[in-house]
Amino acid sequence: MADDTKAPNPADGTTRRRRGRPALSREHLLSTALELLDDVGPDAFSLRELAERLNSGTATLYRHFAGKHEILDLLLDRVFAEIPEHLDASPKDADWLERTRALSVAFFRTLVAHPRAVPLLVEGIPSGPAGLTARESMLAALLPTPFPPDAGARVYTTIAHYVIGFATQVGPSRAATSETPRRPLELDSARFPATTAASPFLAADAEEEFAFGLELILSGLRVLEVRSRSTPPRLQVRAAGGGSTDGEHPVSS
Repeated sequence: MADDTKAPNPADGTTRRRRGRPALSREHLLSTALELLDDVGPDAFSLRELAERLNSGTATLYRHFAGKHEILDLLLDRVFAEIPEHLDASPKDADWLERTRALSVAFFRTLVAHPRAVPLLVEGIPSGPAGLTARESMLAALLPTPFPPDAGARVYTTIAHYVIGFATQVGPSRAATSETPRRPLELDSARFPATTAASPFLAADAEEEFAFGLELILSGLRVLEVRSRSTPPRLQVRAAGGGSTDGEHPVSS
């Protein structure tokens, strides 16, 4: 009887298959895996569910990947690879502030497009090629001017934490309904006059809220830049016990 299987072909990334069944490429596997991640999040993500979506078996996945953690790492890098798609065009002579703003907004939009991937950023530092490129682009906008490496690193981590934190707060449910304005609060104006006055503006669009907070950060950076021209900024952080620490915080971007 003739052998009806096909051996793996490293050149085209196809897997061993039975006759009549289309080969599964690594690209197709990861595209389907990203759809699954977007649907269920990293905790519920499983190789069994992915295999079912592919109409295949888990053995096929293990021919390509070591396991779930490797797939999730690769998916996170695919998310980072989408940042340029959300990057608004900037003038060639754009200064560091404009480049930092554009990169931050693009990063935020990318995470909002994949809200269930955001928890992966809390667990570790992306080390794939797209993640490293994103970090390099942001740091390149800050170094060597207007900031020295130590200050530039702190600026980078501050912005990264803000973007990731805001994207986490937006979450899947709010991201899905971002086009529908939230209803203002209905309160007793006599008891809560300040909240009543501000209530219509508390229900702002998520990206508008993000942009406003980002401008506050960038305004502070402009002040820091001016001050650093004459006196280098002191960036030591006071620890709870009164000492100082300058250790790196694991930043996920």
